[in-house]
Amino acid sequence: VAFILSTMKTALFSLTVTLALLSTVQVGEAYYIPKLYGGGDTCQGQVLLVAGSEYGNICDDDWDLTDADTICSALSAGSAVATTTQSRFGVNSIDYVMDDVSCSSSASSINSCSWDRTDNCGSSEIAGVICSSCLSGSNYQVRLVGGDTPCEGHVMVYYNGGWGYMYGPAMSSSVADAVCRSAGYSSASTYYTSKVSSSFGAGPTTYSGYQRFSVGSASCSSTASGLSECTLT
Repeated sequence: VAFILSTMKTALFSLTVTLALLSTVQVGEAYYIPKLYGGGDTCQGQVLLVAGSEYGNICDDDWDLTDADTICSALSAGSAVATTTQSRFGVNSIDYVMDDVSCSSSASSINSCSWDRTDNCGSSEIAGVICSSCLSGSNYQVRLVGGDTPCEGHVMVYYNGGWGYMYGPAMSSSVADAVCRSAGYSSASTYYTSKVSSSFGAGPTTYSGYQRFSVGSASCSSTASGLSECTLT
């Protein structure tokens, strides 16, 4: 009888520990596959985690560089140079699949970290990251940042050795067309000369590795195939 009771206690303890682990950690390496969106490139943006038909955001509670490093590593995008919080790359209604993420410096992926499956987060608390590979670029390269789709957003341009935003008054119909063509689209349907307060996120405006404005003025012909055929200052 003593042996049976001892075995039952051991089994119950094992079950309790297993359940406790499952409540905070998803077991299985690479169960979640990370993607970045809203940043105009694969090396920056908000983190979307995908596992089969399940997908969702990470809440920014306790989100830090050690956590973000696992995302950049998984994407072969270098290391994390900055984290973003408060849905900097755009607000949306996608559910959260992780909150209070905590990764050790030796974590091999986000799946090796601990987290809570329940969250207390609103739509303006999506976690994001800027990876080190995003710092490089070539003159006139364009990113559209913070839009609901990849073909819209604030304009970031790599010019004179660094990334930064295009100053609003520099925008015109011909410049907007050149921006879209540089980004792989045919032309612009709408353009803005001042901050858009609708669905565009604020973007990585506080990251010191980016310039506030890389382009202060621009002049393009109506036939320019991209910003490389424009005059920028």
